[in-house]
Amino acid sequence: MEFESNNKLMIKTLNDNCWLELGRSVSHESNPIRIRLIPLYLQLLSLAACVNPVATTVKYEDLDTAPYSEAKQVGRLINESFTELSGLTHSHWHYNLFWSHNDGGNKPVLLALDRSGTLKAKLQIEQTHNRDWEDLDSFMFEQQPYFLVADVGDNFARRDYVELHIIREPRLSQPSSEQLKKADTIELLTAPILYTLKIHYKGGPRDCEAVAIDMQQKKVLLLSKRDVPALLFEVSLKNVLDYLRRYKTSYDQTIDSMSESLYVADSSVRQHVSHQNKPFVEQVTVKPITELAKLPQPTFKDFVSQFMKVVYSSQPTSMDISSKGDRAIVLTYRYAYEFSRSITESWEDAFKKTPRLIDFPKLKQAEAISYTANDQGIIIISESLGSPVFELFRLIDAH
Repeated sequence: MEFESNNKLMIKTLNDNCWLELGRSVSHESNPIRIRLIPLYLQLLSLAACVNPVATTVKYEDLDTAPYSEAKQVGRLINESFTELSGLTHSHWHYNLFWSHNDGGNKPVLLALDRSGTLKAKLQIEQTHNRDWEDLDSFMFEQQPYFLVADVGDNFARRDYVELHIIREPRLSQPSSEQLKKADTIELLTAPILYTLKIHYKGGPRDCEAVAIDMQQKKVLLLSKRDVPALLFEVSLKNVLDYLRRYKTSYDQTIDSMSESLYVADSSVRQHVSHQNKPFVEQVTVKPITELAKLPQPTFKDFVSQFMKVVYSSQPTSMDISSKGDRAIVLTYRYAYEFSRSITESWEDAFKKTPRLIDFPKLKQAEAISYTANDQGIIIISESLGSPVFELFRLIDAH
């Protein structure tokens, strides 16, 4: 079954592949057809009939707690640019910096912020638009950091394909200077998309808001939002990394050929790299590799007693993987969960295990989570302007 926000109840059974909304019933593969308003008690009866017993075998109270400190508020999102933040990743160039972006329909811009929530830079992504950006990750490859922007949102499961964009992370100018430390100093940058993965889901479209990269296994993981249990997909990065290696060689050669200049702007270099204006596009069809059956779901009793509080609470909204590839965190609207993986395990096996619970103060709409640069902490933010920034520290005796 599945649920939709905006004060609508949407139910999807995995068996009949049909959605039922408050006042609307739609086929998964067709345009919406309006019907008369269905009384709420009938919706609840439908909901009870759709509860998936496999997905409710694990309860919140039965989970062990992940080894982190209590969440501490370290900042607040007060800049007007933070309208609908969705996605978060740490910078590989600047230790105390994070990058985020706004949700679909906003400008194709990445936003750099520090722990206090202060906006430090804006990175305009060229020749694209923000259809429904939902998550963001970063990775290091051959001493160069990159972003992966996940344009994967699909609330009504209508997109034939979704996209993952690869972009070089820029180095901010003089990040330690007094000028850059001022709250009102915002650096403006631009960058092209280097590579785009066009993802087609075998079996039909899926909504997704949780995407992460594991550079140890050279894979991207995507976690569906509205399936119960959530479905895990993976995409190989082999072709992406081969392309980035060639791009970096061309890029470095361009810098060498322009070495007589005292200063060469990054944008100037890019203009001399012949293939930078048109990203390489790879089309990939993916199928689920496993389901997260151990991710707790609300029970029917929860729905009856706290209907509006729990109806969306278990949907995955963001994900991140530690730099060592041994841990993954999955954020939902109410809790976060950490899965552990041994060096001999696949993520398929790791996500079949019972996760450990990470609690944090209630947020209006928790949609972004990231490990810190050293993997010893977690940052969690909400998409709403004025929301707090929470940080949790991994305990010293954690294994």
